[in-house]
Amino acid sequence: MREAPDAPRVFALTLMTGPAGDASVAPVSKLHSWAAALLALTLVLLPSCLDPHDRPADWETIHTLIIVPSCATSSCHSSLSKTAGVNLEDIDGAYDFLIRENFVIPGDVEFSGIMPLLQARGRIYMPPDAPLPKADVDLIRDWIAQGALR
Repeated sequence: MREAPDAPRVFALTLMTGPAGDASVAPVSKLHSWAAALLALTLVLLPSCLDPHDRPADWETIHTLIIVPSCATSSCHSSLSKTAGVNLEDIDGAYDFLIRENFVIPGDVEFSGIMPLLQARGRIYMPPDAPLPKADVDLIRDWIAQGALR
């Protein structure tokens, strides 16, 4: 029997079921698989494709798009490593720490301790492997200047 020309092509996905490891086969559309993969890739990459100047200067954006991927990595300020006793993974814990330790002084960019670190003014700078893009530093500066609201 021939398929209609517009019918989606189908491949078999083997699913292991049952205590004896017997398998059943379920059809999955290639189009569906590609669409799911494309959607996942878009959701991961979209924030980095946006014009950096179009991002809002708010804590959620800064934590999600800058702090987590640049600072809360497995070798720096994550729950695993806690370099210098700092864990920046949790959005609320990171905010509380930055405010409590005067790394961020709401409304005062000049005296916020995080700015010299991000601008590499001095012996110690963050992140240590490569500086943040200027647009990221500017976004953090704007957020602090606007009161560093949570």
